[in-house]
Amino acid sequence: MIIVDRELRRRAGEGRPVRVGMVGAGAMGRGIALQVARSVPGMVVAAISNRTPEAAFDAYSSAGVEG
Repeated sequence: MIIVDRELRRRAGEGRPVRVGMVGAGAMGRGIALQVARSVPGMVVAAISNRTPEAAFDAYSSAGVEG
């Protein structure tokens, strides 16, 4: 296991995940949000900003993040 993975899991266990804020909700932004939200223990998508707020909301909800 990579050191970063170990530390992220430790933070998740402590209830102190790394909070990620993103700028941009295009195809790549949505993909990154999905990857972080579903596959990276110890990281959470805290916010997404975009020129059009609807796209940011769509990226956030399509990643399965409640908020």
